[in-house]
Formats: sequence, structure tokens, C-alpha cells
Amino acid sequence: MLGTENHTNVAIPARRRRRATMPEQTLAGIRHENPNASPNELREIARQYVIENSEFEHQASRDFTLWLVDKALLHEIKEPKPEAKPEVIRAERAALKARLTKTMQQYHETLIADEVKIRLLEYETTYGKALGDCTGAECERLSRRYGDFFFELAKRLTRSETVRAHLSEVEVQAIARSHRLIGEKAAR
Repeated sequence: MLGTENHTNVAIPARRRRRATMPEQTLAGIRHENPNASPNELREIARQYVIENSEFEHQASRDFTLWLVDKALLHEIKEPKPEAKPEVIRAERAALKARLTKTMQQYHETLIADEVKIRLLEYETTYGKALGDCTGAECERLSRRYGDFFFELAKRLTRSETVRAHLSEVEVQAIARSHRLIGEKAAR
């Protein structure tokens, strides 16, 4: 018999014999047979292939199998990504890097602003003493060396009175702003 094989005493024509293939090979064959098909069309062709070549005992088993097939086909047959030119990719990466850098910078500035609120009463002087604990006499001595800010503090205090006892943080900051030590017009 030409074109048939006889393994079980039953003649099977050569055109009806099928070889067991791997799913990847079947999908590659479908792609090869339909080179101009879109991903959606390829998925539908593959789905029809499964329906035509499978036998289901119950509607529930058919639905379950097709549900799994649909998920697998979505995973395997994807929309092609357009290839971008290297210059475009570099420009996009540079823009992304600039945006990330700006975002991180803004975030860190707000963190620093929240953490490091200006606390002039806690400022450590050259004597190793907090400004809030300095007396009027010490502020006067500091003014000779470091300027008008300390002189302004000394004017508002008696010689034995401490800065913290007489002035609040807000008042000390206002004096510092007027002498351009802090704030927008501060001399750096």
C-alpha cells in the first residue's frame, strides 16, 4: 500500500496522519501561513485551530480550556512594538532622567525644609554656647567681632538677661532677616 502505514492492522492514508508537534511549532506554522495577519487575527486563527482540533465532553470543559487558551494566546501573540531610533531613545531617557532628578530634588528640598527649620536660639556661637543661652553682655562682645545682628540683640537685652528669656524664636528670626542673615535676601 502506497502512502499508508499499517501499525495496528488499520490502514491510515498519509494525508490524514499527523505528527505530534510542540505548541510553539504550531503557533509558528500559523504565523507562517498568515504572514500579514494582525496579532488579533492570529489569536483568532489559533483559537479556531484549537476548537477544530479538540474534542470536548462538556460545555464547561470547553469553556475552561478556551479560557486558558485565550490567556496563553494573549501572552504569546503581542502587538509589535515600534522600533524607535537611537536618538529618540537617548532623548527620552535624558528627559526621564531630568524629570526624575527634578522630582528627587524637590522632594529632598521639602524634606530638608521640614527637618531643618531655622532654629537660631539653638545656633552655637564661637564660645560653644547656644545663642538662646547667651546674655546681653556676651551678645555685645560677639557684635564687636561678628556684626550688627549681635549688637541688635544686645540692645534689646540687659547685660545679665539671656536671649531665650527675652526673645522668642520668631523675634530672633525677624532680626536676622532684617540683617539679611536668613531669608530670600540673605547674603551668602
